[in-house]
Amino acid sequence: MGNTLETAQNTTYLVSVNGKTEGGSTGGEDKPGTGEDKPAGNGNIAIDGTTLTLSNPSVQAGATTVEMVPGDFYTENGTEVTTITLKDGTKIIFDANGEKNGPKYYTGANYSNIRVYKNNTITFEGSKAIAKIEFICDVDKNKNVNCVGNETATVVIDGKKMVYTNVFKEASGGGVQLRINKIVITYAK
Repeated sequence: MGNTLETAQNTTYLVSVNGKTEGGSTGGEDKPGTGEDKPAGNGNIAIDGTTLTLSNPSVQAGATTVEMVPGDFYTENGTEVTTITLKDGTKIIFDANGEKNGPKYYTGANYSNIRVYKNNTITFEGSKAIAKIEFICDVDKNKNVNCVGNETATVVIDGKKMVYTNVFKEASGGGVQLRINKIVITYAK
């Protein structure tokens, strides 16, 4: 529509991702660094502390939101997470995406979250078009790391559907887990 979403008119914002304020990838590219244009429908990924935000640049955010807290759906530690259907009909589908470790729910004295490992996917099938998805994430206190997923993660948007992939392509290791304490979905106007 030619306007900047969710900003005051005639105001500019500088966004920092992992301490970087310029250059690098938005995380929404299918083929980072190839110089090819992003396919239509790709979204943007931003990280601010322990909040990971997926944005759909082709729609304007409305006022309607829905939240998902893992403990409202799961209670048993180590439970495999597959599909969650929210009260408005939106589905959140978790998948191992061919990896040995798939998404699981973990709970303890000081935490309750869904852990998404390397290359796992989360598919959001919205009851209507989604403007943005915010993941409120946990901190790995042992490693002192914000568990907001890998820097190489991607999001692809196709109509009412958003697919987040915690991409990790290194020869060894697992990268950064996405540990979800809460998800807030904001629908388009």
